[in-house]
Amino acid sequence: MKITKELKNACFSWDQENKTFTIVDPNNNEVQLNKIYSFALMRFIIRIAQKNFLSVPVMRPKNLEEETSEEFDDENQTKFSFMDE
Repeated sequence: MKITKELKNACFSWDQENKTFTIVDPNNNEVQLNKIYSFALMRFIIRIAQKNFLSVPVMRPKNLEEETSEEFDDENQTKFSFMDE
């Protein structure tokens, strides 16, 4: 059984019978990895994804003076007026 995923700049395939992972670029350059190196590549990619996902986002200071309600008003938005009791 062969599983193939074609993208814009590369084609990835896994051949179950030969246990090989193949990467082909648009210039027909090919890299074949056996199951050991395929697993190592998968672990490397997962570590990168986890590092990027778990990293602390950069917090920008908020300027409360610049953020006013008039600045974000949209003319298409329905405006409500409340009556004082």
